[in-house]
Amino acid sequence: MPTSITPEEKSRAVVLSGMMAFVQAVILRFRGEVIDPLIPSQASAQNQLADKAFVNSSIATATVSDVSYDQSTGKLKKTANGTTTNVCDVVTSGFRIIADDTTGYDTLTAFGSASITPNDSTGYDAFVY
Repeated sequence: MPTSITPEEKSRAVVLSGMMAFVQAVILRFRGEVIDPLIPSQASAQNQLADKAFVNSSIATATVSDVSYDQSTGKLKKTANGTTTNVCDVVTSGFRIIADDTTGYDTLTAFGSASITPNDSTGYDAFVY
């Protein structure tokens, strides 16, 4: 039983390894020139790509079919696929800052049922929300 490689076997091994190296080089070149330019730099194992059909389906599923404001609760609601859920509370009273670019002063104003009551004797203003 021979324990060494014959010259013929060595020749075949060299040819096969050369072919393998050539195939690997072609694959790397194809990836670098054809595949990699199609993949955004933001893509990673944690930030995976989505195909167009998946994105369109997700948007269609998440699209709000009906949005309404419930005055009794002060909530903005949406109805999708027969299910109504609260989107957010709507602020109907409070305070806002209005900037005056001409003077450079900001003014605090109340809206809705909120109020600002100055107290000239103490110097403090009462804010009621």
